[in-house]
Amino acid sequence: MGLIPPALGKGPAPGPRIEPAPGRAGEQHRASTVLNKHGLPEEELSYLIDMRKAAEARKLLQNTAKHAGDEDERKWWLAACLCREQRFEESLEQFEQIKSLQQAPTQVLLMAVTAYAEDQQYKKAIAIANSILAKENNLKAYELRAGCFASSGNLMQASRDYEKCANLEASSSWRFLTKAAMMLNKTQKSEQGLALLDRAIKTPGGKASPNVYLAQADCYMALNHWQEAVVSLTEAVKLSKNYRENAKKGGNYLLPICYKERAICYEKLGNKALAQADLAALDIYSRGIAKEIGAD
Repeated sequence: MGLIPPALGKGPAPGPRIEPAPGRAGEQHRASTVLNKHGLPEEELSYLIDMRKAAEARKLLQNTAKHAGDEDERKWWLAACLCREQRFEESLEQFEQIKSLQQAPTQVLLMAVTAYAEDQQYKKAIAIANSILAKENNLKAYELRAGCFASSGNLMQASRDYEKCANLEASSSWRFLTKAAMMLNKTQKSEQGLALLDRAIKTPGGKASPNVYLAQADCYMALNHWQEAVVSLTEAVKLSKNYRENAKKGGNYLLPICYKERAICYEKLGNKALAQADLAALDIYSRGIAKEIGAD
């Protein structure tokens, strides 16, 4: 029921993408000219990869004079560029040839985690993420590892990692707490999931997100608390109608889910009239979405 977190790998749902570091968008970037011991601009390359500017990173690498001993490092960055460009198979071919990968900078290792995860090699992806986390509390490493755990069936560990993300990123904590709660709900720990969602609602942005209330409704439904689920879904419907992420494309993809689940709750409560009203609304929105994406 409700929203399902994206799975990593080649399945029907795309893997999670590494997002640029918070606070950088809109800021004027001053390119770093610092070179490492092999003469490579490691800081600037890391920044460009982080900001999804693989073409610029590749150009910078090409324009940097070669020095003795920099061969492996250049392979690191080439593989990272390929991964950022979503050329995962080519990226993996490069990563597989690098014997010194564990010595690579964090940004390269994050790209390696992504590439292996996209190929559903979760054990390798998790091992590389572990190597990052052994040295630092890295939000992106925790988030990617959580996705790997979720996709490989270790939902409890995924939930713990999402909680760690929430503790590290206050501005997006509601999003990570919601994912952690969804993992718990899938392991029949819905009460614990509800506790996390209560926290999510109290964090900045959480009260305005329909995703939080939709996840809350799913937990209530798993516990057969149908009336509480109706309250949560009603709030999700209200918020979904003006939710900025859905409004961008002129449609709202959360509303059909909300109406469908609320209809189920009304049925369970014996209120057939309200259930039918929600099913009618579901039909209207579903046809609208189909028309928008050209399915008719």
